[in-house]
Amino acid sequence: MYTVRDHINTAGHTAPAQTEALPEKIHTAPAQTQTLPGKKRTVPVSAACSKYKSIVFTLLCAALQLLPVCAPVSLLPFCTAAMAEESGAQEDAGEMYTRALASKNQSVDPGSAQLSPAGKGGSFTKAEKKRYTVMVYMVGSNLESRLGNATKDMMEMDAAGLDYTQNNLLIYTGGSRRWVGNVKANCNGVYDMSLDAENRMVAATSRNADMGDKAALTSFLDFAAEYYPAEHYALILWDHGGGPLWGYGNDELFDADSLLLEEMEQAMAASPFGAEQKLDWVGFDACLMGSLECMSVWEPYASYYIGSEELEPGDGWDYSFLSVLNETADPLTVTKRVIDQFAAYYEANRTDYYDPDVTLSCADLSCLPGVEEAVGTLSQVLSTELYDGIYPRISQVRSDTKSFGLLEDARGGEEFSYDLVDLGDLAEGLSQYYPVECGTLSSRLDKLICHSYSNVSASSGVTLYYPQKNKEQYAQMASSYEDTGSIDQYQNFLAGMAAIWLGSAARDWKLETPQAAEGEYTLKLTQDQLDNMSSAVYTVLQGSNDGTYTPVLSRVPVTPDEAGVLHIPEDPQLVALCTADGMETPWMVTVAEKNEERTVYRTDSTRFGSSANLY
Repeated sequence: MYTVRDHINTAGHTAPAQTEALPEKIHTAPAQTQTLPGKKRTVPVSAACSKYKSIVFTLLCAALQLLPVCAPVSLLPFCTAAMAEESGAQEDAGEMYTRALASKNQSVDPGSAQLSPAGKGGSFTKAEKKRYTVMVYMVGSNLESRLGNATKDMMEMDAAGLDYTQNNLLIYTGGSRRWVGNVKANCNGVYDMSLDAENRMVAATSRNADMGDKAALTSFLDFAAEYYPAEHYALILWDHGGGPLWGYGNDELFDADSLLLEEMEQAMAASPFGAEQKLDWVGFDACLMGSLECMSVWEPYASYYIGSEELEPGDGWDYSFLSVLNETADPLTVTKRVIDQFAAYYEANRTDYYDPDVTLSCADLSCLPGVEEAVGTLSQVLSTELYDGIYPRISQVRSDTKSFGLLEDARGGEEFSYDLVDLGDLAEGLSQYYPVECGTLSSRLDKLICHSYSNVSASSGVTLYYPQKNKEQYAQMASSYEDTGSIDQYQNFLAGMAAIWLGSAARDWKLETPQAAEGEYTLKLTQDQLDNMSSAVYTVLQGSNDGTYTPVLSRVPVTPDEAGVLHIPEDPQLVALCTADGMETPWMVTVAEKNEERTVYRTDSTRFGSSANLY
């Protein structure tokens, strides 16, 4: 027996669950809550999304199978040994180095970020000025200690064929309890990739330094600029990313500390790079860093910015792009190659069973002030009319706007939403009400994004934090978001919006009794409910003999017709597991996204210990 339950997302608050008796097969959903990470400066991480590649769920036509993504053969002994980490075992990686794990939860030493010579001579040697210096700030985190992803990308850089007579490639490492390759885990190090493998570390800290401390980033940039001078500089930041609220990086030696946006700005303000010597480009090989707020931080320090709107797959960037530096130093050509190689890699590795959403874009930061001005102008209009009854329609547009960064807690908890929306799609949705302001914003966005790749629709290349789904995150991080120095008019709009969103007077959300009709159930909404709802969804429950119910299809969007009636199918389509003997069992899934092009289902994480998307 299956039961359908309704849930109305209101413009001001979540509709309360109904307590009155309802006809068989109809029940209302309880209010939803979210689980937040426990530490303010910790990037929320999902074992199924983010920069992970440990498991891919494969749905076959006749049966469901779980297939692991195989690591390179040389890494398998290490990955097996990593499972014994919590018991205090040391790594045994065959031909790899055997060394003790770096300690967790270290205390921050203010002077630990200072770099000292690591070479045999005991002093730094300044290199001759070259055409290009590429600096990679690599926070190894659990991506390296458990998966070896940082080492894999260092191997990709090695194999790129970079001409070191013209270019420097420096990698600053830290933040991981162990490294698969020839990288020390008991200190942070600067590795000159032009040297042979045994002599690459040219500078090091005296002990582990917090990669989430602004001093570590500044120290690396100071060293690179002084001892590896060049006509052009670029900076890549490698690790987990959490967008404008949570920042970048996840140092597992220092309580998963990250660099917040204001800390990035402070690090860059103290560095050699700025108005007189800008970076050609800065790029984040990390999740969710393609936001307007992140770009704003880097505008004084770089000419171009590369980031992803969406969660990045575990393989991240394809570093074969580095070979383009042998041909040119033109930043537009170089950044285009970064994105083109990224796109080519995922296009080539796409299968019927592995097709992750991937996005990457490059922004011309000289065009950023114009976009910020347009956002401010639109926000000012929205704020002026906010209390004149427009909040519900704005909320409906927000609900329909493409969102990025929805993940499920790695321990099987509630969904966690970063509340990042595509800025171009938001402008498109609001253009029906504010055509002039949105037209200006759209045209300026076209100039800002000079090159991009996305395999999903409604992706303009830049996101904006616009809270709606995650109230707890907003309550926790609103003051921190204000510290990012985001657009004043937009901050004012968010404050006014939140006053309604979080504290509006309760309306009458009592639902009428659903009516059985031919092949469906109908539910009539009142005019007040129609005027104030942002969206409606229904959930299908499977009944058991003991009288309990299990959700098998959750949060299916449903739109009222012109008469204000919701139409819910009596026998909805379900996702099923098919065994070899032909038995079918409904599989618990949640609708993560539904539009004209596709429906994305998120699997239940408690069944297999992780989650996956089905398309």
